[in-house]
Amino acid sequence: VLDGTAAWRINNSATGAHISRAHQTITVPTTILHPQLSFYWSAVLQSAGHGPADQPYADVLIQDVTDPNNVTVVYFKHIAAQDPTYPGWQINGSWGAIPWQKVSLPNLTALKGHKLKITVTAADCTQGGHGGYVYLDNIACNLFHPMPFRTPGAVMSLRSTLTLLLA
Repeated sequence: VLDGTAAWRINNSATGAHISRAHQTITVPTTILHPQLSFYWSAVLQSAGHGPADQPYADVLIQDVTDPNNVTVVYFKHIAAQDPTYPGWQINGSWGAIPWQKVSLPNLTALKGHKLKITVTAADCTQGGHGGYVYLDNIACNLFHPMPFRTPGAVMSLRSTLTLLLA
């Protein structure tokens, strides 16, 4: 948990070729001069020793979904277990963790009034023997203080597609 007492966990350490996804849709404020969006994610992925396409993975995607006939990608990050292009892995046996990563889109002025969809996906390896999960915390769109998830308990585990609604 980065801030507060709870964060979302997407997927879990169990094996079985699971894929879990959570998404949040926000509207970029029109009343703020320079709107911005930020949130944090962290991944824990078990190295399967497979090729990159078969490893457990995490995806973080932000799309402009204002026009369903013209969805555009605003941000995308894909990382497979112990991907050598990321130098910050914290390794413990076959498991690797990526410390909290901040996603920040500092100037969304051109997207005022647009709907942005944040989608976080976590997946086990394709052969089903290795797990992976992602934490998500502090989604904020021009708030003086970020909004940590206000879920009672330490971590909520999602095992299916869920739309996150923040109060």
